[in-house]
Amino acid sequence: MKRRHFSRSFKVEVLQRIEDSGLRCNRVALDMGLDPSVVRRWKRQLDREGSDSFPGSGHVRSSAAKQRQLERENARLRQENEILKKAMAFFGKESSIGTDSSGKRR
Repeated sequence: MKRRHFSRSFKVEVLQRIEDSGLRCNRVALDMGLDPSVVRRWKRQLDREGSDSFPGSGHVRSSAAKQRQLERENARLRQENEILKKAMAFFGKESSIGTDSSGKRR
């Protein structure tokens, strides 16, 4: 059997019906031809994530997008840090080549 996909607006509509009608989740789910466990899962997700719930295919929750942005920035900063370390080591060697032990130029 092929898995069914529901839009964000449909999920919100189902949950709104439950809230507005005062009926139990099971009753509304069965009336709409849905498995009650699916509707309960939607309810938990909406309670947990609020407006970020049900992002849809290809859409990322704002918290996940922020996490990815911070990970990219962290990687870039680590790379820059390594470059600076190598530059310091290189220029440190170069400046000591033309000096004697007292630090005076030969």
